[in-house]
Amino acid sequence: GVKRTAGTNWMFVITVLVAMFTIVGVMLPRMKLLGNIMAFILLFVTGLLGCLMFAMWFATDHQGCQNNYNMLWALPTNLVVAFLPKRNKDKYAMLAIVLVFVSLTLHVVGVQGLPLLELSPLLLALLFVYGAIIKKNRNGN
Repeated sequence: GVKRTAGTNWMFVITVLVAMFTIVGVMLPRMKLLGNIMAFILLFVTGLLGCLMFAMWFATDHQGCQNNYNMLWALPTNLVVAFLPKRNKDKYAMLAIVLVFVSLTLHVVGVQGLPLLELSPLLLALLFVYGAIIKKNRNGN
């Protein structure tokens, strides 16, 4: 496991702030611009992270990078999706939600441990972004 030391857990603080700004921006109509900006940043950064993990898993021989199931929530395809309009992406968003839950299930059954304290706010924010994409497609806005 991860050894915790006394002091401020800055990664947790950062992910909570990202989640708060994202969720408020996505949920409140008057904060739509904030929601769009945060959704873009979240999709772009997780997509970039997913591409990095993909490259390290398949393009290198680092043993520590093999079987890295973090790509289930840090989807490399998010890098492209970040630049696309929300329309016609509801099936992608539904699949992404399922993959977030698969990632959490793999953690629970012990296949791959996740730093849940730090990662949970980020995953929650992603779920809200994917939910907003689905809602936008259903409402036709």
